[in-house]
Amino acid sequence: MLKSQYIIIVVGILCITGLFFLPKSVVSNKNKSVEQKEKQEVTNQKDTASTQANMGQTHKVTLTNEQSTILDRLRPRFLKAVSEKEKSLYLDSLYLVFRPANLTDSIAFYAENMADAYPNVRTFLTTADAYYDVFSFAMSDQKVKQAAEKARNYYEKILAQEPDNSDVKVKLGVTYTITANPMQGITMIREVLSKDPDNQLALFNLGLLSMQSGQYDKAVERFERLLSINPKDVNSCLLLGQSLVNLKKNNEAIKVMEKFKANLSDSPIDKEIKQKIDMFLNDLKK
Repeated sequence: MLKSQYIIIVVGILCITGLFFLPKSVVSNKNKSVEQKEKQEVTNQKDTASTQANMGQTHKVTLTNEQSTILDRLRPRFLKAVSEKEKSLYLDSLYLVFRPANLTDSIAFYAENMADAYPNVRTFLTTADAYYDVFSFAMSDQKVKQAAEKARNYYEKILAQEPDNSDVKVKLGVTYTITANPMQGITMIREVLSKDPDNQLALFNLGLLSMQSGQYDKAVERFERLLSINPKDVNSCLLLGQSLVNLKKNNEAIKVMEKFKANLSDSPIDKEIKQKIDMFLNDLKK
């Protein structure tokens, strides 16, 4: 499978559990050009509900009338904001519209303009994480590379000021895995794990990278370790199950999934997760 295909496996659960990055800031004093571009983007989506191409990727985005109304109300207030804090508060609201509409590029675009106006670790992280989000779920090679490069640039700026920031180092390493020298990125992630054996972000990404390279036995070790640290990590459970299936250990995969499901509650989120697991189990038992 491709990198993006493995990520798609867990996208549904990520949406349910709210694990997407929540950017805390947006655009700079280039408000006029920003507003013009965003208005055109939203108008196209609202009027045509058709295909949008951003950074080389084509994906369908449809805004509801309610979403469009909210954007029309919040955007001018955001653009007129005169401080980083004020803009950040408006982005939190805009994000609630952008994310469900899959407008990850818009989030990254605004975040980068904010970083230009207010260059500091906080805005760099917002921008880096926003582009990392685009990079993680992009389907075209061109968009993956462009977004990864953007994210990498800002993560490196953060590490220049905070060299011991483990999570940033892991994410930076992930962006390097699609370059001509992927081992540079893998080495960075391993360095984090050598200092912090329980670093969940490092374990998860090494597990995912093991799956990509067909080293499913190593992937199983990573995801089992993650589940021992965090027994409620549904993404690791799903990927552990998939890794076991790839090793032709379907019965073990079923046991893992059923054990995980048995520990879920009857909350709305857990009910959604149970449905995802049931789909996985039904496919296995066919």
